[in-house]
Amino acid sequence: MRFSKVCLFSISLLASLAIISCDDSNSNNENNVNNVNNIVCGNDTIEGNETCDGSDIGSVTCVDLGYDGGTLECLSNCSDYDESGCTSSNNNNNAVCGNDIIEGNETCDGTNLNSNDCTTIGEGFTGGTLHCAQNCSGWDTTSCTQTTEPACGNEIIEEGEACETNDLAGVTCESLGFLGGELACGPTCQFDAGNCESPYCGDGDIGQLEVCESGDLNNNECTTIGMNFVGGTLACNENCQWDYSQCETCSNGTLDVGETCDGSLLDANNCTTIDAGFISGTLACNSTCDGWDISECTPPVCGDDIITTDIGEICDNTNLNGNDCTTIGEDFISGDLACMVDCETWDTSECILPVCGDDIITTGIGEICDGIDLDGNDCTTIGEDFVSGELACDLGCETWDTSSCNPPVCGDGIITVDATEVCDGTNLGGNDCTTISEGFIDGELACTNCQWDMSGCIAPVCGDSIITSPEVCDGTNYDGYDCSDLGFGGGTLACNPTECTWDFNNCTDGCGNNAIDGSELCDGIELGPESCTDYGFAGGTLACASDCNYQFDNCIDGCGNNTIDGTDICDGDDLGGTTCASSGYTDGTLTCNSDCGSLDTSGCYNDYSIDDTFAFNWIDLSADASALETNLDDYGSAGPFAIGFDFKFFATTFSEFHISSDGYISFGSGSYSTTNACPITSSSSGDNLIALLWDDLDGNNTDPIYHRHFASCPVGSSGGQCQIVQYDNYSHYGTALAGTFQAVLFENGSILIQILDAGDEEGSSSTTGILDDDGNGYTWDTCNSAGSISDNLAICYAATGSTGC
Repeated sequence: MRFSKVCLFSISLLASLAIISCDDSNSNNENNVNNVNNIVCGNDTIEGNETCDGSDIGSVTCVDLGYDGGTLECLSNCSDYDESGCTSSNNNNNAVCGNDIIEGNETCDGTNLNSNDCTTIGEGFTGGTLHCAQNCSGWDTTSCTQTTEPACGNEIIEEGEACETNDLAGVTCESLGFLGGELACGPTCQFDAGNCESPYCGDGDIGQLEVCESGDLNNNECTTIGMNFVGGTLACNENCQWDYSQCETCSNGTLDVGETCDGSLLDANNCTTIDAGFISGTLACNSTCDGWDISECTPPVCGDDIITTDIGEICDNTNLNGNDCTTIGEDFISGDLACMVDCETWDTSECILPVCGDDIITTGIGEICDGIDLDGNDCTTIGEDFVSGELACDLGCETWDTSSCNPPVCGDGIITVDATEVCDGTNLGGNDCTTISEGFIDGELACTNCQWDMSGCIAPVCGDSIITSPEVCDGTNYDGYDCSDLGFGGGTLACNPTECTWDFNNCTDGCGNNAIDGSELCDGIELGPESCTDYGFAGGTLACASDCNYQFDNCIDGCGNNTIDGTDICDGDDLGGTTCASSGYTDGTLTCNSDCGSLDTSGCYNDYSIDDTFAFNWIDLSADASALETNLDDYGSAGPFAIGFDFKFFATTFSEFHISSDGYISFGSGSYSTTNACPITSSSSGDNLIALLWDDLDGNNTDPIYHRHFASCPVGSSGGQCQIVQYDNYSHYGTALAGTFQAVLFENGSILIQILDAGDEEGSSSTTGILDDDGNGYTWDTCNSAGSISDNLAICYAATGSTGC
C-alpha cells in the first residue's frame, strides 16, 4: 500500500506560489543541488560530471598522462582533456607521428583511426567526426556529439518537477485552496497558478494563496521569482498571481523549453554536427537563443586534406581515401596515384598499365596467360583433348602454345573417351565381363585396338541353375516363387527347361470361379460368412470385387444414430466410454464432432500441480535482439499481444495476452491493480491471470518488459513452442527494487515462473500464482510473506495430462 502520488501542501506555505512542488514520500529531493541541468561548460569551474572546464583542469598535468611535458588544456565540451599540447621524446619504438601509420604505442596516426569513430571509443558519444590527437597518443573528440534528452518539456514528470506541459499529476486550482480557475504548468515544469482565483485578491493585502496585489509586487522582479528569467518586466494579474509574460529567459545559461541554445550552452553541438556541411570552426548561439551563429564555422575547401563528398571530392591533396593505382578501376597494376588540383579527378600520370610479357595475367586487355603465368593450366585442362606434354603461352598472351602437347593415341594406357576409346592396353577402367552390360556372367575381359575383346567372357545358358536376365527361373531354381505368388489359386509351378520361362500348366486359376480359394476373401457370389456389419457399417450390401477382395460401396455408415458403428470414432452421446479425464484433462464436458470422426475436447479443462524441483534456467531476453520491448508508466497495461499458439489455460483457450505494470499477465482483457489479492482466489482487476510478482509496481516508463515467441522453446523439456515475458530490473512504487523475473507459457499448457532477482522485499508484499475465470486458481505460498521468494528460483505449474515444463 502507499501514499498518494500528489502531495497536498500546507496552506501556510502557499504565500510563495512562484514554484509549487510535491514529491512521493519515498523520493530524495535535494532541490536540484546536483542536477546536471545547472552545469555550465565554459565558466572555468569544474561542476557535476565535468572532467575539466576552460582553464580549470584541476591538478592534472601532461606528465600525469604519460608525457614528458607540455601544456595540458580542456576540450571545448568539458568532457575530457586536450592532450595536443603535450610533448614526449621520440623513443616510442621508432614510431613516427604524422605518417598515417599506427606504430609502437600510438593510438592513431593522422587519418588512420584504426577503424574507430566517435561511437566506438567508449566515451558515450552518439555521432560527429573523430580526429587523432596531434601527438598520436589519444583522441581529439571536439567534433564528436552526444545527444541528451531535455528534462522539462519531455512530457515525463521527473525528480524536481511538479508537472509537465500536458500532465498536472491530478492537481487543480481547487486542490491547492483556490476558489477555481485553470491551473497550468510553467516553463520550468513547476505549477503556474496565474489563472487560479484567489479568495482575497483585490483587498490590497498580499494574503494566503496570493503572491502579489495590484501595484504591489512585494519587492519582486522577473529575476527573483525562481523561474530562471534573466530580465524583463514582472506584473501582477487579476488573480493576484504572477504575470511573467514579459520576462526574458535567453542567455540565462539554461537550455529552456523552445530554445535551441543559450549563451555558451550549445547542447553538445559544434560546427560539424549541425548538418550545414562545415568541417571545423567555432559555433555560437544567436542573440535570441533560437538558432546558430555560424559566422566562425569553416566550410570545406579543396586542398585541406579532408575529402568532402558533398562538394564532389573523391580525394584531397595527399588524402587518397586509401586508394592507389590498382583500386580505381582503370586496369593499372602499380605506380604512384595522385590527386588532381580540383579534388574531383585522379592524377594517373605515374600509374603503370599492364603489358603482355610482364608475367601478370590481365583479363581486362584480353590476356588468358602471360609468360610463365598459365593461370594453373596445363595441356590436359584447356579443353583440346591433350593427354600430356608442356603447355606454353603464345607471344600475344591471348592464345595457347600447344606445340609441345601430346594428343591421345591408342596404346598409351590412357582411356580417352573423346577418342572413342573404351579401354587402352591393360587399362580396362575397372571393368570385367560382368560389368560391360553384355549379359556375361564370368570370364576374362581383354582390350584390342582400345575396344572390348569379349572372346574370353562366358554368357549365361538356360539349364545352369543360375537365373540370368531375361531368365525368370532356371532348372529347379524358382527364386522362391509358386503358383499363388503369380496370381493363381494353387497348383504346381514348373520351369521351361529350354527357355527358362514359367510353365503354368499345372497351376489352377482361383479368382472368378465362384469359389474362395488361395488368398481370396471372396469370389463372385461367394462372400463367405462376412457382411457390412462385420466391418463396422450400420448395414447395406457387401459385394465382391473383380480381384476377389471385398467391395464396400453399398455399405451404409451410421453417423447420427447415437451409436458407434462403421468408421465412427464417436456418435452423438455415444463417446465409447471416453471422458475428459481419460483424454488427459482434469475434468469438463467431452462431446463428439458432427462427422463422428473425432472428439471435441474444447469443453475440457486443465488443473495444475506444482513442481518446485524444476531446475532454474534463466533465458535473458534483455540481450535478445529479436525480443519486443514494452515500457509502462504507473497504472499501466499494454496489449493484446499474440501468444503465437493456442494456449489452454484451465478451461479456456487463449491466443493473446496483456501485460500489467503491476507484475502480472492477464488474458481476455488488459488491466492494472495495485492491490494484490491475498489469497489469490478472486481479483477486482479480472480473472484469468498469471501473477509473476503482483504488487504496487511502477515501471516509470523506463523499466523494460521484454517478450518473445519461440518456435522451439529454449527452456524446459516439453518441446514445441513457448512465449516468454520478462520484467527487467523492475521497481516497487517508491524506491524499492522489485527485481527481475519472467514467465514462460508452454504450448502444452504448463507455466514456468522464474525469479532471477527477488528484489528488496523478497515476497513480503507480493503475490505469485495463477487464477482462472471461476476464482478457483492455484496459488503458491507467496502471498505477502517475507522470504517466500529468493534469487534463482523456479516454480513450474504443470498442466494435468502434460509433460510439464
